[in-house]
Amino acid sequence: MRCTSIRRLSRVIAFLVILSALAMPSTTLAASGDLANPTDEAIKLTRKVVESDDPVAAYLDLSEQEQRAVDSVLGRPGQITSTQTITPLEPRKAVVPMASGCWSRVNTKESYSLGFFQWRISQTLFWCGDGMIITYNNTDQEAYTVQTGTLWNFAGIVSKSVIGANGWGTIRIDRQAHFQYCPPIIGCVQNAFPVVAQQGSGDGSYWQN
Repeated sequence: MRCTSIRRLSRVIAFLVILSALAMPSTTLAASGDLANPTDEAIKLTRKVVESDDPVAAYLDLSEQEQRAVDSVLGRPGQITSTQTITPLEPRKAVVPMASGCWSRVNTKESYSLGFFQWRISQTLFWCGDGMIITYNNTDQEAYTVQTGTLWNFAGIVSKSVIGANGWGTIRIDRQAHFQYCPPIIGCVQNAFPVVAQQGSGDGSYWQN
């Protein structure tokens, strides 16, 4: 049991060394193997794992050095993008008493590392207004979805806040999610905390982060 704990600790330390190297200045990275720019071989290994029928098994079949190479691709901080989607209203939602208009918007945040998908959260704000004030909103519902990429997990919603209500001029909802990169054996070693924020007004105007 003691030997197992020591081996696990050594793997965690090795991965943390990779993460710390990713944050080093480029001059230092050049001397340490340029970990800020994973090699073609690391990307090739990562693609093999991601596209396999059982990514976890494929990852475990790799040598420890190859696993660290995959970690340097999948576990690095990704490039986060934000998109807005206008969703069509269902007929039963299209007519709401007192509302002169109803609107639905989806705010999506997603992260990719070198083209490999890591995580995504999409939040929907549905609201109605009479031109001045909010007459209906869905902020009391869990109107969000999440997806995760290879070796990434959804760890839950960290916080949710709502500002405004029916009768107000605006309604705003902020929700923060927690995603973790959790390769086998060494456990969860990387975190992401994206925030999706949306605000709708009684006249239909809209804002998102």
